Amino acid sequence: YYSATYNLVDNVMRDSIDDATKHLRIKNLFAISLLEGFNKWMKTGLKAFISHDFRKYSLPDTINKTVDFNENIIKIGGQISKTQGKFLHYNITGDFGIVGDRFGDFRIDAKADVNIPLLGDTARIDLEGFFHNEKPDFYMSHYHAKHFWWDNDDINKVSHTHIGGTVTFPKTKTRVRIGIDNINDYSYLAMNYSLSSSGLPIKLDAYSRQSDESVRVFTAQLSQNLKFGVLNWENKVTYQNSSNQQIIPVPDINVWSNIYLDFKIARVLKCHFGADISYFTSYFAPEYCSQLGTFAVQENEEVRTKVGNYPFVNVYANFVLKGCRFFIMMSHVNQGQGNR
Repeated sequence: YYSATYNLVDNVMRDSIDDATKHLRIKNLFAISLLEGFNKWMKTGLKAFISHDFRKYSLPDTINKTVDFNENIIKIGGQISKTQGKFLHYNITGDFGIVGDRFGDFRIDAKADVNIPLLGDTARIDLEGFFHNEKPDFYMSHYHAKHFWWDNDDINKVSHTHIGGTVTFPKTKTRVRIGIDNINDYSYLAMNYSLSSSGLPIKLDAYSRQSDESVRVFTAQLSQNLKFGVLNWENKVTYQNSSNQQIIPVPDINVWSNIYLDFKIARVLKCHFGADISYFTSYFAPEYCSQLGTFAVQENEEVRTKVGNYPFVNVYANFVLKGCRFFIMMSHVNQGQGNR
């Protein structure tokens, strides 16, 4: 089933897959924080910090029982925030790797919200953004197992920019969210099959990949909740677009809708009766890799499988009685062959 088998020292006499890695992490952080409003001339909160992060990874090996990798990371950073007041709030945090294995890594995260009176309502605008330029997680560089193995010492830093915003109207229960992500040197997991003479997949391999191009992902979402007496209807529609579906596959449209009755019996038994539906357009979704315990991108053009374009409907009944909750639910009541 697997393309390769590595004779691990600790697993030579066993046929089963018994991969194990160990990770030890010790982190210390020293910070100085000035609370918001500590001075009449300074209306924001301030924080400065320095951290030391020690990480040790032990992976199985074919020569020794294990091989160890150590990381020592020293970072400095700061934060400026405003949480008081009714109109504007914000939080900006950044850190920079000054010494060690993550030298040059930096992260800047920013969030803000503004409350604006509008047409008898108060529109809340939430803005968010970040810029991260950092080396991928350790296991994207090194991984040893009985059937999967990679050591990528020359892996590049991943540059990820995100800008997004959400507008919420509490009275109408409407929310609109838009986000744009741009990623350079994107690091990801992929799966590939060797094919038989008849074109069937017979041998599996999985590995860490890194794209050498810029990938853009755009997201737009509309949420609308409605209420008519005891009848409640919650809806969420999301549009997504990836500039490279080969490495970041996403469905074009996601739809979630939940309709239910909300009432009480004898003023003490709270009842919810309803059904929800989930739907997304077809796309080449990542495939589950059971040995890695995660999802990986399908790479074989010949055997890639599309999923989606089929609704999933659940029906349920919830009850709450004096703090005791009990429910009954049936998932995917419209079970069938589906579409590919």
